[in-house]
Amino acid sequence: LSYNIEYGTSGFSQGNGTFLNDTSNSYSFTGLLTSQEYEVYIQALCDSSDSSLWAGPISFSTLCIETAPYLENFDNSFPNCFSQTSNDIFNWTLNSGTTASTTTGPTDDITGGGDYIYIEASAPRVPDDSAVVYSPFIDKSFLANSKLTFYSHMYGTSIGTLKIDVSDDGGSSYSNIYSKSGDQGDQWNFETVSLAGFSDTLRFKIS
Repeated sequence: LSYNIEYGTSGFSQGNGTFLNDTSNSYSFTGLLTSQEYEVYIQALCDSSDSSLWAGPISFSTLCIETAPYLENFDNSFPNCFSQTSNDIFNWTLNSGTTASTTTGPTDDITGGGDYIYIEASAPRVPDDSAVVYSPFIDKSFLANSKLTFYSHMYGTSIGTLKIDVSDDGGSSYSNIYSKSGDQGDQWNFETVSLAGFSDTLRFKIS
């Protein structure tokens, strides 16, 4: 018994992918691009004259690893490599222009006409509800003086706390590097945090 395997980036047409044959019942792909969606088709071969129908496409993605300097402005939809956890209460939302609430939130993104992510704290949200989003893994080894920079907008009477934690051990543990609470005014504020002392590959947790 052997298996025909054909794979390629998401959306490829079968017959135009990478083809291989393997005799084991598991296979580990090598040489794939990071931060990429793939699809795979599989066919079982019992002998030279007997084969199954192709099964697929089966979708999978490679680990999201970006190289610093890295910029995300959220203008091209919610990035695949930013993930929202199922262990919180609600999610971050991609938005442009004003938010649904009055006297809170920005009227536009920092550049004007672009997108941003935010959390909507109106009902049914209650105090201490949490929303968590994770960045991709980012390799900062090419930077001599690494830092995290971003813009925050915290405006309104019911603003809670924005926190950013970082992991340099593959996501096993996180350390808090930024925390700010309460109304900071109706404007975008530039924030910068040194990443000195952390190892080369980082992942950020935003909550």
